[in-house]
Amino acid sequence: MPKSDDDLDVAVLGPEVDGGGRLVIRQQGDQVSAGVLHPLDENRPVTGELVTLSPRGDGSYRVESHGKGPAKVSSPGYRQGWDNVFGAKPKKQMLN
Repeated sequence: MPKSDDDLDVAVLGPEVDGGGRLVIRQQGDQVSAGVLHPLDENRPVTGELVTLSPRGDGSYRVESHGKGPAKVSSPGYRQGWDNVFGAKPKKQMLN
């Protein structure tokens, strides 16, 4: 059993499915969930959570989470590039 919310476990079940994925059961605190774990592939988008697994020695793995989905980019340079391509937002005008 995990000792804290930061101490996660995942158990890998059965053989590979759909292009290299593995069925897993994950325990996080009191919650248990099922999912499919895929190896990271530069030609495949990250559609869920990016994790690293470390074997515990009892058949389960410790999970280190690296966040969900693609990075949220919103730097001034990104916004300027967006405005150059799609146009800036119109400025609000006072009615009276």
